[in-house]
Amino acid sequence: MADKREQILSQLFATIVGLTVTDSARFKNAYRNRGLVDQDERPASVLLDGAETSRLTGSRQGRGGASGIGPQLVTMRPEVYFLVKDRRPLNEEIGTELNTMRLAYLAAVEMDAALRTLVGPNGAIELTGTDVDMKGGSSGEGQMRLDFSITYVFDPTRQ
Repeated sequence: MADKREQILSQLFATIVGLTVTDSARFKNAYRNRGLVDQDERPASVLLDGAETSRLTGSRQGRGGASGIGPQLVTMRPEVYFLVKDRRPLNEEIGTELNTMRLAYLAAVEMDAALRTLVGPNGAIELTGTDVDMKGGSSGEGQMRLDFSITYVFDPTRQ
C-alpha cells in the first residue's frame, strides 16, 4: 500500500528535479529534507516534508466516541527552498533570479496532472506564502521559501 503523503511529496520533488528555470538553466542540485547546502552546490532547491494536520470527514463527525482512524481530510505543509550563490554585498540580480525560479516552479506544479490526481477532487494545492532573506534583519544570502498547503483525503484502508 503506497502512502499518499509520500506520493505527493515525491511528485513535488520530481517537479523540482525536472524543472527548467530559464531556457538553459536548471538547478545544479535538488535535495529532499537536507539541511545546509554549501555555496558550491548552488543554485539548488530543497524540499522539506513539513507538518501535517487532519480533520475528520463529514461521515465521521458527530458520531460521538467513534474510534479508529477513518477517512480524513489531511493538510500537509511542505516547504520548498530556492538557494542561489551568495553575491553579497551587491546581490546583483538575486531577486530577479529567485522570482524566476518561483514562477517556473509554480507553473510546473499547476500543470502537473499526476499531482492533481494524487490530491484528488476533494483536495487542494495552495501557495500560502513566500519569504526571502532579501530584507532587513536577514542574511541576504539569496534564499527564497515557498510555503504550501496541500489537502487530500487520507484513508488508511485505501491508500
